[in-house]
Amino acid sequence: MRVSASVRSQSAREQLVRLGCAATVLDVRDAAAVEAWFEAIGPHDALLNNAAVLGPRRSLLETTPEDVREVLHTNVVGAFTVARAALRHLVPGGRMFHVSSYLGRHALPDYGAYCLSKFALEGLARVVACENPALLSVALDPGMVQTDMLRDARLGGPIDDATTAEAAAVRVLDLFATLPLETSGTTVSL
Repeated sequence: MRVSASVRSQSAREQLVRLGCAATVLDVRDAAAVEAWFEAIGPHDALLNNAAVLGPRRSLLETTPEDVREVLHTNVVGAFTVARAALRHLVPGGRMFHVSSYLGRHALPDYGAYCLSKFALEGLARVVACENPALLSVALDPGMVQTDMLRDARLGGPIDDATTAEAAAVRVLDLFATLPLETSGTTVSL
């Protein structure tokens, strides 16, 4: 299996290269760079659309429009840009998973910008599904996963109670292989 990944940092790229993955540092907010990356990798079977930022942890009254724009620019416009480019290169019967969150369906105080973005991402998964009935497009709720973002959300507190990133990756690979087309346009939880 050939895996190509885009990441936001050189250190993440180096880690994936050590695992045998073709990895590129890419800003999903840069449409031209995203298009060029998909042209370079060519046809593919599946996409895990996972770029996201947490944004500020403040009430809506304390959150600025600029805060919301920054989160939406990565979590929604970036995800849209990746999905749009991927659609041109997915093989027939391809699969597209958009990584969402419990907060894509439920509100939580002080996470307004993030919640808004994940609600929109779930909508993106559904639009892709209804416009492309031959491919599988789902919003994927991985639950709590041991990531830097979870550590930030917990203000540096422990994350040992969450699923490891490795275990979540194994489950995602299983879903890529087994999830039926009838689930397209839904949210799937790990």
